[in-house]
Amino acid sequence: MINNQFARRNLSNYVRGGLGLRLEEFFRLKAADNKIIAGKYGAELTNSKLGNNRELQISAKPVINKIDTREEISKVAGISHDSISKIKEIKSATPGEVLSDLERKLITGEISINQAHKFVRSVNGNGEIAKRVLDEFNKNTSGSLENKTKEIIREVQKEERDKAIKEAEEKKRLILEELRKERDEKERIERERLRKEREEKELLEKERIEKERLVREKAKKEREEQERLAREKYEKEKAEKERVRKEQQEKERIEREKKEAEIKEQQRVAKEKLEAERVEREKKEAEHKEQQRIAREKLEPIKGRSRTSRETIIAHGHI
Repeated sequence: MINNQFARRNLSNYVRGGLGLRLEEFFRLKAADNKIIAGKYGAELTNSKLGNNRELQISAKPVINKIDTREEISKVAGISHDSISKIKEIKSATPGEVLSDLERKLITGEISINQAHKFVRSVNGNGEIAKRVLDEFNKNTSGSLENKTKEIIREVQKEERDKAIKEAEEKKRLILEELRKERDEKERIERERLRKEREEKELLEKERIEKERLVREKAKKEREEQERLAREKYEKEKAEKERVRKEQQEKERIEREKKEAEIKEQQRVAKEKLEAERVEREKKEAEHKEQQRIAREKLEPIKGRSRTSRETIIAHGHI
């Protein structure tokens, strides 16, 4: 079917080369088949040598035509194999965004295969440059595509240089800005360090003052505690002395009361003794008087006895 396409008139070399490249796989497979056939023949030849059968080897030798894929495609397409190589490179290396436009120009004959090949190599896969070149070429087709490509590439290179300069300047500015930030940061860190050192010194000074205050406060409390303990000790000793004094006074009071009680008891006993002695004396006096009366009665007459009896009665009644 592809061979029928070659019969059409007014086919451009690019189209013919494209059709020929579509047969590349066919010729490659055919070359591979030839290698297989040659390999089988070589094996049979080796076996025949081992069996000393030379006639079989000669009669079985196949006819194999060497196939050069590029040459075969060139013959079929009717163009040079160099053009085939260029067309193949154009199809594989042209950026996708401009391939259809470039192929259209090749088909219509606006540009040659050689110009397109140079163009593809010049843009080196850069789709942006390739599109820009073709856009400019479409605006003015009177000029050469190669010159337009060189011009655009120079412009792009200049733009890239300008961009690189701007990027370098921007990079320099960023570096200077970064250096300034680093300097500012170092200064900030230094200020922060000095501030922290100052705060730390102030804190240490406050801690020292606080420690001294605490030491003084502790000494004061210890002194007050000692004074309190001394006062308590003095109060305890004073209370103990007072207690001992009171106990002594109580003992002395009890002793006095005891002595007073003993004295009172002795006085009571003495009083009772005196009372007993008085009663005894009175009893003895009464007995004595009774004896005297009895004696008088013995001596006096009966009248006198009656009077004595009355006296006795009176005396007994007195007792």
